[in-house]
Amino acid sequence: MTCDPSKDFPPFSEAGLLVHITFHVAPHRLRFLRQVLDAAETYRFRSVDVVVDANADHPVLAALTGRRDDVVAIQTDIHPGLEDPHRLAWCHRAHVGAMCDAYDYFMYVEDDVLVSAAALTRWREDSMRLAPHGYRRGFLRVETTPGGVRVCTDQKRPAHRRRLRRLGPATFLALPNPYCACWLYSRSQLRQFMAMPIWDPRLNTAFATREAAACGMISDPRGDHRVLIPVNGDESIPDQAFINHLPNNYAADASTRFGSLPVHKLLRRGLVRRSVERAALQLRLGVPAGA
Repeated sequence: MTCDPSKDFPPFSEAGLLVHITFHVAPHRLRFLRQVLDAAETYRFRSVDVVVDANADHPVLAALTGRRDDVVAIQTDIHPGLEDPHRLAWCHRAHVGAMCDAYDYFMYVEDDVLVSAAALTRWREDSMRLAPHGYRRGFLRVETTPGGVRVCTDQKRPAHRRRLRRLGPATFLALPNPYCACWLYSRSQLRQFMAMPIWDPRLNTAFATREAAACGMISDPRGDHRVLIPVNGDESIPDQAFINHLPNNYAADASTRFGSLPVHKLLRRGLVRRSVERAALQLRLGVPAGA
């Protein structure tokens, strides 16, 4: 698939964004949904239409929805009586598919994952660099421990240095687990996604039902997810690569390895430069990564 970054990733100020949020109605989760919707008000698009897919109506939903301003409009779509409650996470598919030509960008996110405006802006900048090479830009989902340490929600162990990729002056990392309970695509990327069997929930068996809906194209059974996040020159991960898992429940649970790896230990200090140089050499020589 050929890629023209300037056309495939138009400036946000000239673009429309469609967001679908899956919300299983529970009073204790409304505070997370409020934060996610408040973040949408800061997005710098020409227009932002948000659809909250809920399994039941709730009085608070009416107060949260409606037109927030000239840019952001929020509505609810109620899906009662689902045979499998986890199928709620797939209810966005029909509407997103029908709206493919009506918007420029499309995002699916769970009700407790906050994506900042800064994260979206950096996503576009990186995507324009990555797409011509066949890569997609992902996010690192993070939490904060009770002691104030930022940790990786979905990464159980540090990433191997062979996962570093250098494209021009920029360095990126292929996460061992690219899952982040969110996906964001341009229109051309969405069309690619819709052409895959995994777009159809009846054919997508790679992950559990709810997680598969949030995986996007990474649930492709071929296994090469082609998703990267940026890495700074000092081996740190920029804040704009993060999306926040608001409950911080993994970080507070000592019985699980999820939420236990500090972000600053995702890459070990002192070894990055050598690995980046090796990745750059492999790229020039056409040697597969890890060879």
